[in-house]
Amino acid sequence: MQPHPNVRAVQDALDGAGARDGAGQPSTVRLLPDAVHTAGGVPRAVFPTTYAELLRVTAGTPAEVA
Repeated sequence: MQPHPNVRAVQDALDGAGARDGAGQPSTVRLLPDAVHTAGGVPRAVFPTTYAELLRVTAGTPAEVA
């Protein structure tokens, strides 16, 4: 699955700046959805889904956000 262009732009900026996480590894942008809508490639193919189903079909990893 391709990341949203905004996520790619932020990741490119982090990489360009040499940003590191707390463990000293290169920082990685993680997209954490708060509303779940899925699209089939065209605007008229957007449909709601559940968070659990999105994790299942994308093999995503749940994360707690403070």
